[in-house]
Amino acid sequence: MRLPAFLLAGFLVLTPAAQADDSWVCDNARDNAEHIQCADREFRAQDAELNRVYQSLLKAAAGDTTPQHGYGPPPFMALKDAQRAWVAFRDSNCHWKATQFYGGTEQAVIMASCRAIATRDRVAELKAVQQN
Repeated sequence: MRLPAFLLAGFLVLTPAAQADDSWVCDNARDNAEHIQCADREFRAQDAELNRVYQSLLKAAAGDTTPQHGYGPPPFMALKDAQRAWVAFRDSNCHWKATQFYGGTEQAVIMASCRAIATRDRVAELKAVQQN
């Protein structure tokens, strides 16, 4: 069963678990091509910010590299592991969401939007950790 593009796009944009705020910069895109270009620009900007915040967190955790028995990897290694897993999850999850429109013109729109939104939300999550 295929959902209309606006329903899935609305789900991706407004799902509380995957949304840091209710605004989406690409709401005014007039067609799929504009939406993809806008979402790709947003993804690149958010990805750069994600890398900046991630590097800052890595730097802050650099002294925490000695494992303690029974507590798993130390913060530095745990952050690196978590980030690698998160990137793999984001890409796989967005691909899965986009396959609701497999072969259709909406597939690329959903993929681009999903990656941008997920990355924006990850930036917010890491910034919240950084502030504590």
